[in-house]
Amino acid sequence: MLGTADTPLVAKALSQTGASVPDHEEGYALASKADESGALIVLAGKDADGLYHAAQSLRQLVAKDSIASLTIADYPAMPVRGTIEGFYGKPWTMAQREAHIAFLARFKANTYIYSPRTTLTPAITGAIPTPPKRSMRFRRWSMLPTASM
Repeated sequence: MLGTADTPLVAKALSQTGASVPDHEEGYALASKADESGALIVLAGKDADGLYHAAQSLRQLVAKDSIASLTIADYPAMPVRGTIEGFYGKPWTMAQREAHIAFLARFKANTYIYSPRTTLTPAITGAIPTPPKRSMRFRRWSMLPTASM
């Protein structure tokens, strides 16, 4: 079962597992339960971001051959989590950036800041423009649904 906690079917599935979603932004619950009638796995988010975090937790768990009966209820301790690509010298390639953004998504980060620097003054004043081709690539990433990362 997959959805936000305010969806009736998801709320029912949560109650069957004994789990509840924390009342915090980006909070989620991931619960699994097996009995004689079969297995039930519930991913429930307080909001869409929480649901995404539940999916990332499940993704980490399914790397093994089986999933034990479990209940995880979690939410981020910090509202902004991520990295700044601020560099002097040779910048990352677009492939390296894409790999890094995929890494950030797996670990539930929500921020990536591109901030190239060649000298301090132009970087502070904003005098270094982002090349148009790179700018379009960043724009494309910003429109991707986070679950696809």
